Amino acid sequence: GPRGRARTRAHGPAGLGVLVLLPVFLTCGIAVKLSSPGPVFFRQQRVGKSGRRFNCLKFRTMRVGAQAQQEL
Repeated sequence: GPRGRARTRAHGPAGLGVLVLLPVFLTCGIAVKLSSPGPVFFRQQRVGKSGRRFNCLKFRTMRVGAQAQQEL
């Protein structure tokens, strides 16, 4: 239907953006891995529209365990 076509049209530019930014993402990942021990990515659960929970995956910018220490 029309909603499916709109979704497909939105995914095309998003996919192109990911491909264009892939070298930047790889550089960031390598920099994180070389600068400190631990995983490259940080996973956090967020609450979105209508209270629906989703996982957010980000490059790690703090040391491992920093968020747990901050919440104390």
